[in-house]
Amino acid sequence: MGALGRKLAMMSGLTDDEYLRTFDRLNLIEFYPGDIFPNEPARRGAEILRRRLRGRSLILLGSGVARAFNLRISILRWIDFNGGRVAVLPHPSGRNRWYNDPRNRARASGFMRTVTQKVS
Repeated sequence: MGALGRKLAMMSGLTDDEYLRTFDRLNLIEFYPGDIFPNEPARRGAEILRRRLRGRSLILLGSGVARAFNLRISILRWIDFNGGRVAVLPHPSGRNRWYNDPRNRARASGFMRTVTQKVS
């Protein structure tokens, strides 16, 4: 598991192994070529995933991924979507400065811990 997965596990209050057992993970795109988000490949991946959602919960990481699903929703809130529900979490990469604010880190951790309690 990479740094991103470890950060999400920590925010969820889980060990790395517990996180891997609790959550399914999927990249919409195989390769992110630098600073420009690859919209078309992400939209194709989102369409495939949208058809498979069927009553499941989905957390999208980052605004680019949310746009691939044609969503413009506020972060850390569930909405009904395609027979399931979707929430957007700011992408937890080191490049995203949103997590530099301790209040935002606490909000994201609280959200992920709530999700973890519901799936456990």
